Order: sequence, then structure tokens, then C-alpha cells
Amino acid sequence: MFEAINGYRETEKRDWSPENRAVLQRMRALAFAPDDVQLEYVHVLDVMPDGVIRPHIDSVRVSRAVFCVVVVAVFVSVMWLL
Repeated sequence: MFEAINGYRETEKRDWSPENRAVLQRMRALAFAPDDVQLEYVHVLDVMPDGVIRPHIDSVRVSRAVFCVVVVAVFVSVMWLL
């Protein structure tokens, strides 16, 4: 059976520390237009070192037109869906 994501834990989070909230605000400013509707909760995947995220179609409940990704808190990458 094909599994799109292996080796991870998942949650949705709305409330953040002031430091994390500042990082999220910077990411949102880079990834979204001012008039974009954003989800209240942030969908978080904590992928283990040997985990993998394969190409897949995600649920519209947790995805919209833009993904904003932080990898090991080192850099920000933005992916637009066409």
C-alpha cells in the first residue's frame, strides 16, 4: 500500500509563544498576499530523520493554494500549487 508520508507525527496548532509567533508572521508575510484568507490553525508535521514526504494530493482542510515550509528551522521555502 502506498503511504504518502512515513515516519512523522502530526498536529494542528493555533497558539504559539511570542518568539514562534514572530517567525510565523514573517513566513506569512513572505508567502501570502495581504488579502489571502489563511487558516486559523497551522498544520504541523514533525518528520523523523528517516521519514519521508512523497508527492501527494492533500486534503483541502489542511491545504490551500500555498504551502509555507520550515525545515529544521534553518530556511523557509514556499511552494505554490498550480
